Amino acid sequence: MVFKVAFTQQETEQLYLTYRRNPKNYNEIKKRLFGEGAKIEFRRNLKGRIYFMAALTGVAIASSFFSIFAEHWGSLGAIWIIWAGFMIGLGVAMYISYKDAFIVIKKNEAFFASFEQIALNANTLEDFIIDWNQKEKAVTHPAL
Repeated sequence: MVFKVAFTQQETEQLYLTYRRNPKNYNEIKKRLFGEGAKIEFRRNLKGRIYFMAALTGVAIASSFFSIFAEHWGSLGAIWIIWAGFMIGLGVAMYISYKDAFIVIKKNEAFFASFEQIALNANTLEDFIIDWNQKEKAVTHPAL
């Protein structure tokens, strides 16, 4: 699952300190939220859904053989109608999940780009807090 970045003020300050004092840990955090870690997690989730769809198809095929040998033609049609409904539902869910995860990853990427730009220009934590708060004020009140 891909998580949207929602740091509190204190967590943002701690992230700044991590950025300055321990770049390795900062890169690990960044990687988990929008880098390879997030993409791997998303792919793993997608593979699980595809395996479920394949298993469901296998069950439908096995059930179809039983219906064919027993000459239950109504059951055969019902099996494939139910299968089609599940596949359409799972396909829609996969598309929505992909779209949502992609948007979240892009928002996380934009957050870190903005964060790094401000953190790079700040020499102290106090400078960073002032610059970060000004950015927040500009985003929430663009006319001010």
